[in-house]
Amino acid sequence: MLWSIVLSVSGGAQAQTTVTVTGLCPGTVTVDVVGATPKRSVMLTTGDGPGTTELPGDACAGTMLDIEGRVRSLGTLVADGAGAVTDVRYVPAATCGANLQLVDVATCDVSNVETLTPGFVEDFEDGGLGLPWFTAGISDWYVTNHQSHSGAHSATSGDITSWGSARNSFLRLTVDFSEPGSVSFWHRVASDRFYGTMSFYIDGEWQDNWDGEVPWAQVTFPVTAGVHTLKWNMGGWYVRDWESAWIDDIVIEGGLPL
Repeated sequence: MLWSIVLSVSGGAQAQTTVTVTGLCPGTVTVDVVGATPKRSVMLTTGDGPGTTELPGDACAGTMLDIEGRVRSLGTLVADGAGAVTDVRYVPAATCGANLQLVDVATCDVSNVETLTPGFVEDFEDGGLGLPWFTAGISDWYVTNHQSHSGAHSATSGDITSWGSARNSFLRLTVDFSEPGSVSFWHRVASDRFYGTMSFYIDGEWQDNWDGEVPWAQVTFPVTAGVHTLKWNMGGWYVRDWESAWIDDIVIEGGLPL
């Protein structure tokens, strides 16, 4: 499982410098900067939220940032002769959710502000279902290498073979959304239509369902801020032993699992 963050910052009216950060938070990210003063340093600063703070320290001390709270430096980068630089670095978990602003040390100009949006990506490539996942029902969901949207693995429903009684197998995830966000995932279903059905719920409220022969397809659902429970359920009556559902490449934006 992966904790994911993608950030794009572009300069405002007085700023020419642009930074793009891609990667995993917490984890290793790639920082790409263009438009900086050639062969001079660029400082990466973060704060707890939007506001106004005077930059501390020696370089560009007194420069007004558009962030506030605990202002921290992620270090400096030195631009090349074209004013660009690419750097690979580790970003700790404490930085996820913070606001980021660039300072060109040569001119003390600042970029605009972007939020390091927390997120979660699950591709099941670690080969198992552990925390923060919960599975139950007549049988558990599990990770398989027989089907996948990408990579070698996906999660699949457990055996719910039934000849006249309703049975189900479900997978659940609780997520704390610090801001309005979304959940997207790829899914596949192989079942007799109307008998074996996969359904998706948010906080127990039905969102959509799929039955019959459904090839890999992606769906996205908006989610409000707050703590929410996501649930994938495969169930039905007169279900044969070959009927299954699969999910893969889950992307949650704006929240982190509890």
